[in-house]
Amino acid sequence: MIESIKNILVLDDNKNDLLMAKFVILRMGFNPILIEKSSDLIATLQMNQISLIVLDLDMPGFSGIDVLKKIKRVPSYKNIPIVMLTGNSDSANVKSAISFGAVDYIVKPIDPMIFESKIKKLIQTNVPAVKKNWIEYEIKRAKDTEIKLNVFANLYSIGEMGLTLKVHQSLPVGLTFFSDAPLFSQLEIKQPPLKVESCKQYEEYCLVQCSMMGLSESDLKKLRLYNQLLMSKEAS
Repeated sequence: MIESIKNILVLDDNKNDLLMAKFVILRMGFNPILIEKSSDLIATLQMNQISLIVLDLDMPGFSGIDVLKKIKRVPSYKNIPIVMLTGNSDSANVKSAISFGAVDYIVKPIDPMIFESKIKKLIQTNVPAVKKNWIEYEIKRAKDTEIKLNVFANLYSIGEMGLTLKVHQSLPVGLTFFSDAPLFSQLEIKQPPLKVESCKQYEEYCLVQCSMMGLSESDLKKLRLYNQLLMSKEAS
C-alpha cells in the first residue's frame, strides 16, 4: 500500500513566515497547507487529513492560545500535534501553550534547520500515540495551578537539541517541565521547557533524555560553543 503524502497545516498572518515554512515543508517531502486567518481553520481541517499543525501564537483577533483550545475541544482534531510559532519566547506564554496541549514551541524568525528538525521528529514519532493520558488529565484538572516537583539531577550530557540527566527516580515519557539548572543562566539562555523523550532504568539511577523546546539560533550557537569548550577540555 502506497502511503499518501502527509499534510502539514501552517496558520500564520505573516506572509514571509508562511513562505519560509512552505519551502522547508516541501523540501522535506510533505505537503504544506497554508492559511492566514484563524476563521479558515475549521473548514481547512474538515477538507484535509492533517498530520501536524504549526500555529502562530500572536494572531490578530483570536490569539493562538484561543485557537489551540478550540482545536483541542473537537474530538476528531484533538490528537493532531500542534507546534506553536511565535516571536515572543516569554516563559509564561510557553507554559500556557504547553498546558493547553501544544507539543513544542518554535521561536521566530524561523530558522530552517530548527524548523525542519522539529517537524521531522514530530511527524516520525507520532506524538499523540505516545502521550500519557494521565498527564493530559492532570493538566486539565489542575487548570491554572502550577505544581513544583523537586527532582535532584546531574547533567550527564548536553547537545544542541537536548540533554541527558542522571536522576534517582523514573520520569514519565512526555512529561514537560522547567529546570532551575544554573547552566542556562551561565550561558545567558532563557530556561527552556524540557520534555522527557526516554527514561532508561539502571540499578541505582535513571538516564533521562530530554529535548529542549523553543531554542533560537542564538541559543544554539551558545550551546555549540559550550560543547566545543567541553571537548577541548577533555582532549587536553
